[in-house]
This record gives sequence, structure tokens and C-alpha cells, in this order.
Amino acid sequence: MIELSKLGERFENEAGVILNVVEGQPCKGVSLLTCYAGKSRSHHRHLEDSHTLVVVSGAMKYVEQKEGGEREQRLILPGEAVFTGPGTIHSTYYDVDTVLLSVSARSRTKAEHEADLVRCDPLPWREGE
Repeated sequence: MIELSKLGERFENEAGVILNVVEGQPCKGVSLLTCYAGKSRSHHRHLEDSHTLVVVSGAMKYVEQKEGGEREQRLILPGEAVFTGPGTIHSTYYDVDTVLLSVSARSRTKAEHEADLVRCDPLPWREGE
């Protein structure tokens, strides 16, 4: 079952707000992704890496299939996050422009990222599921 990742503590004072986005997960890379309306991305699995995807604005249709498991999907809204572990095939779809934070356990240089992933056929988003 796809479960939302728990965001960390939130602190607020007269200067503003701090939200600890990811706690307790190894982190060697943080990426800011801009995803355009009508597009999709991912369609892969990671050999060793894992990441938490946090929707900052917009919305992400997230579909995953763990090794030997059933395909599952969930709409992820602003302020929500989802964890993707190693070996989990995942696809993402965007009906509106969306900004994400990706917090990765491994370095996210292009070369290291490409070496750790296996491209897969897209997992379809099925309306009404």
C-alpha cells in the first residue's frame, strides 16, 4: 500500500516557518524538480537508491509497483510526500505545473543517477481507481 511519508516538525515564529521535510532518511542529494502540465516522468526503478518526493505546489499522480507486488496509485497533494524504495518501479503524471523536492539517499549527479536506474514501461494512471 502506498503510504505518505511523514513530514518532520514544523516551527513558526515572527520570522517565518521552518518545516523539517525529511528526518531519519540518509540524504546525499536534494533536487528541485519542475514538472509541466500534461507531462509524465520517472518510468524507472532504482537499483540501490531511494528517495522521498515532496509536492511543494501543484499535484502529482504517483503510480508504483514493488517487486512481485500489485500496481498501486495515489494522488499526492502540496505538503504531502511519498517514499520510493530501491527496486520499486514508479511513474509520475502531472495535470498542472508542479514543483517537487526529491530527497535522495544517494548522490544525484546525472552520471550516478543514470547508473543506478533501470528504465521501465510506464505504469498507467487509471482514472477512478
